[in-house]
Amino acid sequence: MVFRTYLIVQLLLTALISFAKISSKALHWQNNCYPTVHYQAPSTYYINPGKDIYVKMVVANSPHCVSYVDLYLGKQFIGRDNTSPYEWCTPNSTDHAPLRNMAIGVYSLSAVVKYASGKKKIMSRKFEIKSPYANANQFAWMEKIKRMQPNHQISEYRSGSLVMFKIHSCYTRSSDILWYDKHGRILASDATSRQRIQAARFVKHWFRPCR
Repeated sequence: MVFRTYLIVQLLLTALISFAKISSKALHWQNNCYPTVHYQAPSTYYINPGKDIYVKMVVANSPHCVSYVDLYLGKQFIGRDNTSPYEWCTPNSTDHAPLRNMAIGVYSLSAVVKYASGKKKIMSRKFEIKSPYANANQFAWMEKIKRMQPNHQISEYRSGSLVMFKIHSCYTRSSDILWYDKHGRILASDATSRQRIQAARFVKHWFRPCR
């Protein structure tokens, strides 16, 4: 009888120790399965017009602890990525249209990180599409043209201190190209203007260029 009681006690103690070890491991996993997730892109606050907004989030440790990440631009859902690194609007792709051809303004990204434990964490980042020029409002005419004619390419050129813009359809002949000054006025076709245009050097494309 005494031996049987001793055996039962030993079995109970063994079971309790095993349960304690399992609970300890589960608690350790739960407490340590919240990896560091952070934005790697966009890496700057100010972004020039004409660039797609590539978003990338990386996991510093324990990537298996993250189930997925949902991305929002303001309140607009952009998409879900289930694998690390978590990316949206990747180069040489056409997905995630809201992050392309964005108008000048301040925007907020919200990444909803879903952990394997079931909990969620929201990570936010703001950025601003801003003209590199002091008076950005003077270039609103370009944005209007691009909105009305999305298949038009707008390219900036400079000739000395003169800033000019070459605008044409992506599918038109070179003879149909129009040149504008920084105020949105079509440049005159006189000899002086033609000489300046010929001497102008390319600076950059605005908005999304022809592909």
